[in-house]
Amino acid sequence: MPENIVETEKKQLRLTKSLLEQLELIALTGMYGAQLSDVVQLILANEVRRLIATGELSRLRDQVRSYPAKGDERGKQEIKE
Repeated sequence: MPENIVETEKKQLRLTKSLLEQLELIALTGMYGAQLSDVVQLILANEVRRLIATGELSRLRDQVRSYPAKGDERGKQEIKE
C-alpha cells in the first residue's frame, strides 16, 4: 500500500458482520493489502475513482438536495443553490 502523503481525519465506519467477514477474507488474499484498513481504503478509493471517471458522481451530486449536518445529529441542512 502506498503511504498517505496527506494527513487525513479519522472516521469510524459501521459495517455489517457479513461485510466485515468478507473484507477480512479479501485481506487474507493480500490482493488489496494485508490489513483490513488497507482493504477498505483501497476498495473505497477505487469506487470513488470509478464514479468520477464515469460521470456518475456528478449525476449523483446533482440529485442531492440535503445532507446530514456534519457533526450534528439533530437533523439535516438544506443545500443552498
